[in-house]
Amino acid sequence: MKLGAAVPVLDEWRFLPAVTGQLLKVVDLSVDQTGLCESRVDDQPGQGGSDQRQGGEQTRPSHVLSSLARSGGRHARPLRKSWKWAARSRCRTTVRRPRTCLIVPQPGTIGRVDELRALLTKHARPDLTTSIEDVLVSKTTTSGPPAPSMTGTILAFVAQGRKRIALGDRVYDYRAGQYLVASIDMPITGNHVGISPQEPALGIGLVLRPENVAELLLRHDLPKTAGTPEGLAVSDATPELIDAVTRLARLLDHPRDARALAPLIKQEILWRVMTGEQGAVVRQLGTRDSSLSHIAKAVRWIRENYAESFKVGNVARVAGMSESAFYRNFHAVTAMSPIQFQKQIRLQEARLLLATTRNVTGVSHRVGYDSPSQFSREYRRQFGAPPSRDAALRLEPAL
Repeated sequence: MKLGAAVPVLDEWRFLPAVTGQLLKVVDLSVDQTGLCESRVDDQPGQGGSDQRQGGEQTRPSHVLSSLARSGGRHARPLRKSWKWAARSRCRTTVRRPRTCLIVPQPGTIGRVDELRALLTKHARPDLTTSIEDVLVSKTTTSGPPAPSMTGTILAFVAQGRKRIALGDRVYDYRAGQYLVASIDMPITGNHVGISPQEPALGIGLVLRPENVAELLLRHDLPKTAGTPEGLAVSDATPELIDAVTRLARLLDHPRDARALAPLIKQEILWRVMTGEQGAVVRQLGTRDSSLSHIAKAVRWIRENYAESFKVGNVARVAGMSESAFYRNFHAVTAMSPIQFQKQIRLQEARLLLATTRNVTGVSHRVGYDSPSQFSREYRRQFGAPPSRDAALRLEPAL
């Protein structure tokens, strides 16, 4: 099979044994039966590269699979036309048939992902930590119901499996070959989908530190970020990023080399992400006066004072923004209002406290609820069970 070639296949995303389990992207295309269409179009001034004809008309051949060759096998969607099709467009054939094409990954990518899976399986620990600072490794063997957690500021690469997380009114679904960036510490709920002890979810994470991002921004001329990007984003990993992540994982087998090389490879990974599709999300993490830095101040204040009632205007002053700008930017980053964010923090803290006590009323007051009944309603809505049952289950001894 020629790499970068388009070949017929039958399904969408799937693991193919013929290519050692690498996750490949498949897209559907509709192709003219002859594959070629000639149309008369209105001439558009300022569009170079066209054949001019008398009467201000031009003729262009079109083949939807040409986008595969032009993209180098990276994307399989047809190129957009930069001209208008006239109503008198004439084609040599009007019969169309569906066709599905597979984009084969670049040489070496499959082997690197297989190697990465083996390394992560070997070095995964229950507490996620590794011998390399700020590098985390996870291995999950059961799906389970969605569970609450905090994102931290992290780059998370998925080597195997699939995970779905919810942040406010947004849902993110990411899988093998993709990475997630969280540029601010936010409350989420999530779970792995379709995994088992035989095929566990495997991932590796790199903690994102503002000072490391700022260092690269000072040393290199990178574009400034306009607007307020979301605090959470998912993208496909490039072969260069996969290669760097695999080299970092290899160092887990070589502690002596890791002391010298890990900082360099971590910086390379950070650079790949900062200059990639989600670069704007990460770059704001290291910019002192960015919208994200202002929202981060407010998030820290709410987390430290989650049990207290507050007015949005007061938190806006903590962030150094007007109330309207603060509310707009806060929702853009977190997908929640400040009050909704506070409620998520309260409920997550309550669930942790209920692991140590059966006093539901005491816990509700401790996290800031005046009404135990309101606390119970919101807790049930969030976690699917009343706090009393959750507390009783958590206190049962593990057998």
